[in-house]
Amino acid sequence: MSDGQDGSDPVGTLSNVDSGMEFSEYCLEFASRVIDQIKSGTAPWQRPWVPGQDLTPVSVATGKPYRGANRVRLLAEGYSDPRWLTRRRVRRYGGRVRPGQSPTPIFHWNSDRGFRSWEVFNAEQCDGLSLPLLPERLPARDWQSASDLEGIVEDLGVTLKVLPGDRSYYNLERDEIVIPPKDQFPSALRYHQTLCHELIHSTGHPGRMDRKILQIGLTEGFGSPEYAREELVAEIGSLMLGDRLGIGFSPENGSAYVEAWLLALEEDSTEIYHASTDAWQIVEWLLGTVYTRS
Repeated sequence: MSDGQDGSDPVGTLSNVDSGMEFSEYCLEFASRVIDQIKSGTAPWQRPWVPGQDLTPVSVATGKPYRGANRVRLLAEGYSDPRWLTRRRVRRYGGRVRPGQSPTPIFHWNSDRGFRSWEVFNAEQCDGLSLPLLPERLPARDWQSASDLEGIVEDLGVTLKVLPGDRSYYNLERDEIVIPPKDQFPSALRYHQTLCHELIHSTGHPGRMDRKILQIGLTEGFGSPEYAREELVAEIGSLMLGDRLGIGFSPENGSAYVEAWLLALEEDSTEIYHASTDAWQIVEWLLGTVYTRS
């Protein structure tokens, strides 16, 4: 029987919750946490992450990364140690949770039992744990990573148009990413993050994932709810993609959307759950498609 540590969380229905925290209560707590962080500029996609820094929360029980919304929920806690485990696992590994430490709720999907909530602790919240050492992660190769990203763009069939100026965007009608020359960016990291962001947008093309949120958002334009939702998905997705590729993350591009993000999350407490899950699915599809073709 699973103990919920794999963190899988495909979309389900409220009636599938059968234990622990109710799904609606979980979403309210998750949204409240993220809204406070957005206002203070400390949400996971508002903080810089250096190349080679390992962001991905990992289950001690399975050794596997958490997925979807659970990944963002655990990142929101801000710990530098990526390892998470239940109180029972803490005892099994010879440790104890320090007094006064609060657990973080996550969700697990089981095909037979539906949604179930679980509580986990970060390794930094515990004393006396006897855990394997974390593997060292090599830093990205600076501008070489740009070539890797551009290769992904090419493999997807998206046109990459380099155009001097101060704008980067994805054009759905032409299926092209427009981006300034590399020498206009203050660092390789800023270039990487910008290209990752536009790559996430490009998955919404009808010939790829056919994501209606992108298509409606572009039609309704800046300031519309769907545009804000798409930008939230793209920013979380670029954080996840940068982490998967080991190239880091620079948050400057999202500053223009803070008010729109807040509006979307305050109107619908499930939005952060769905945006996080969508972002994870997009990155998995994107990399799976590229690796399969190569």
